[in-house]
Amino acid sequence: MNSSLNILNIALIGALLVMAVTVQARETYLQDVPKHGDLSLISAAD
Repeated sequence: MNSSLNILNIALIGALLVMAVTVQARETYLQDVPKHGDLSLISAAD
């Protein structure tokens, strides 16, 4: 029982870390876009 809970906790923490990194990278990318003026990559990413 405990081991499965630990695995779930690790999976949740990993997912949160991935989400945080993705959001951070996307925010910095969106801040850089106005310089390049390339909007096609954003719509393709969504």
